[in-house]
Amino acid sequence: MSRTHLIGHSLGGAILFAFSVQNPHRLKSLTLLDVGYVQVPRFPIQIGSLGYLAPVVSGLERVFVLKILKKVIG
Repeated sequence: MSRTHLIGHSLGGAILFAFSVQNPHRLKSLTLLDVGYVQVPRFPIQIGSLGYLAPVVSGLERVFVLKILKKVIG
């Protein structure tokens, strides 16, 4: 796939966002529409002991998501 325009809605937008972070050289533009998320508990221990890492991952996302978006969008 060469450089292209991508448009994603809802879950498709989340998938395209992940794709664009890993493959920015393949994008001309990225349009995201109504990309929501399901809030998880602070410590989602139902997934096991790794659930205790959720706050760490959430904190990293808050710190770095704008930097990633700036790289993707330009």
